[in-house]
Amino acid sequence: MLLFSNPLRKGLCLGVTALTLSACSYIAGPPEFNPKTCLHEKSRKVKGIEILHGPRTVQSVTADMQAAYCNGQVLLKSMNEAGEQVNPGTVWFKVSTEYTGEVITVNVIKSDIESKVFLRKVSDMIMDSDFTPWQRHDRDAEFIYPMTFDRWWN
Repeated sequence: MLLFSNPLRKGLCLGVTALTLSACSYIAGPPEFNPKTCLHEKSRKVKGIEILHGPRTVQSVTADMQAAYCNGQVLLKSMNEAGEQVNPGTVWFKVSTEYTGEVITVNVIKSDIESKVFLRKVSDMIMDSDFTPWQRHDRDAEFIYPMTFDRWWN
């Protein structure tokens, strides 16, 4: 109790605690990817999503892109295990969808990953996705969606 009797000590102690927790989370790295549960997990937060136009929300886009993200992570592993060196990194996709949920176009607008085969296959996964229909709005949507693919296997 005497430790916190001085406000300066209390602040110092809280600062050290926050710094320690921050360092521990940095050392732990990103959350571990599990291909068996990925499709059923709550959609993760994705930084950098831009809704260019249309009624779709960040939450709905993230949920609709979950399957392509999960399958892309598995594809990264299988291509590397097959001897095709695909570096981890972020890919920014520009996606257009109809209000019915059909994907109209998928374009890679920027990529840290150099493998054209990987980029084409993930783009195809997005094209084959079933997005939530938005008939009540009767408007198409366009958005930019960054996907970060990490090395998650040993």
